Amino acid sequence: RSTLFPYTTLFRSEVEINSFINELYVKTIITQKIRNETDFCSPSDFYDGDKAKLKFQDDSLITHISESIDMNLLSLIYKQIVDIKNMEVLAYFVDINLDNYEVSQEKISEVIKRRKLEKKVTNYIINNVFKEEKLFYNKTKAYLNIFIDLDLNNIDNTFISFMKKNLSFYKIKPEYVTFIMADSNNQVARNLVKLGFMIASKDMLDIYRNNIKYFVIDFKKDKNILSEINEVCSKKDIKLIIAGIDLIDDLNYIKENDYQYIYGNYYKKINRMKDIIKKVE
Repeated sequence: RSTLFPYTTLFRSEVEINSFINELYVKTIITQKIRNETDFCSPSDFYDGDKAKLKFQDDSLITHISESIDMNLLSLIYKQIVDIKNMEVLAYFVDINLDNYEVSQEKISEVIKRRKLEKKVTNYIINNVFKEEKLFYNKTKAYLNIFIDLDLNNIDNTFISFMKKNLSFYKIKPEYVTFIMADSNNQVARNLVKLGFMIASKDMLDIYRNNIKYFVIDFKKDKNILSEINEVCSKKDIKLIIAGIDLIDDLNYIKENDYQYIYGNYYKKINRMKDIIKKVE
């Protein structure tokens, strides 16, 4: 641990951590002034007020996120993929956030990329998906339909072996875990299918290869071809999931055109596994 956050696990809200940051910030500025100047002046004489303060808060938050990753103080969050026709949840898309409070996904991604921790975090997410899926089954005698984003750049040649070990240990049904991939025309995807997992592709060619159960399309980028893609998916019995539904206008468009499965910030409710289990029980 760094000296900046020796009591990381004690913070329970963003208000607490910001209060701590503000106090530490002033102390740091004063200390720097005493060390570097012979004549005392106020901290505002040598930093750009609010801008510098925000920069300090941002750097401190990054440090906190980084330490949380190192100490496995992360938890899975589940975002709804909604069946808008039947007004029910088709599945949950899994992401991570801090264990003690939530910060923006962009900030977490920034830290992960900066420190090149993509592989570690990918394995962490998958391992905990298995663990929490097993917990859900033990509590409810049912399985949760879970989607995980998988980038081939974030895995290595031990990945399939890692998956087999998780399957053997947790003994969950792999057909309830779907990996969202750029395409399914690769050996990793084929091996995952052999193990019983589902694939959701973003590559239109996969619709014609007949080897996927779900196709994910970006509403903002591909709105103009949505109708054609939906028609082909219907013929191929592939569920089309439309991502990027963030506004009421987006949702109205989906309803007016009779599309079914959506994902985005419009239904932005975030659940943790304990919340989902509580609803079911």
